[in-house]
Amino acid sequence: MQKLEKNFLIVNVSDNKENYSQRNNTYIHTNSKGIVDVKAGTMCNVTSICQALDYNGWKFPDLGAFKQPEDALANFIMTSPAVDAFYKQKMPSLYKDYKAQKVKNGKPDYYTPNELHLCLAYGTNLWLGCTNAVTFKENCKIWDIFNELIEGRACVISGQFNGLGHIVTLVGARWQFPEATKLNLTQRLDSIIKNKILPTSVIIDDPYGNFRKNYAAGNSGNDIIMTIDEFFKMIKPLNNHSVKWCQIIKTGAALV
Repeated sequence: MQKLEKNFLIVNVSDNKENYSQRNNTYIHTNSKGIVDVKAGTMCNVTSICQALDYNGWKFPDLGAFKQPEDALANFIMTSPAVDAFYKQKMPSLYKDYKAQKVKNGKPDYYTPNELHLCLAYGTNLWLGCTNAVTFKENCKIWDIFNELIEGRACVISGQFNGLGHIVTLVGARWQFPEATKLNLTQRLDSIIKNKILPTSVIIDDPYGNFRKNYAAGNSGNDIIMTIDEFFKMIKPLNNHSVKWCQIIKTGAALV
């Protein structure tokens, strides 16, 4: 999880853990007009959430007819009356479009609940049988996000990747020190925490693949490195160096 590699201190909560891919998701939802509005290509949201939950030690509820937790979670969110009511209450304008099932150029022109951060967090908590396992923060301070990683917890973030909106799991960060630094791992980590030093690069697990290779099929999205400048530029709010949107996910608890 924490290691020294040359002159880098690296934190990676996904070491030796499975990288989730949305490309093999099987869940499909079709609206009343016969148009598919949820499928593997639009399930980066539930896939990243399940990936982070797994990394953070959560045990999933019974998956029913599904083999993968992200498919089961998508089905839950899309069929839950409580999630539907929450969507209507919190985002009435978007909900109106969702219920009207507007179509543009033959494609859905609305947001399904799994695509909205608030509904995603609320639905995931219901699915887990908890109240605050997942908390969406619109103004999460940058240091607070990296402190989650230091504490051993993955987060879920969203941004613009290759010009498209996308959600990924933030799993790690890398701090570069001068080559002459004599501090050991613990001393370097203490310095980072004490001085709230931001990393020089971050590590993501991308459920769709490698954005650097234009998401060409066959390229893993495991442990993709982004520079800190790319993080600031690409992660929402774009070009904001103070806060980001972030799904904060607690350490796992046993489900009873």
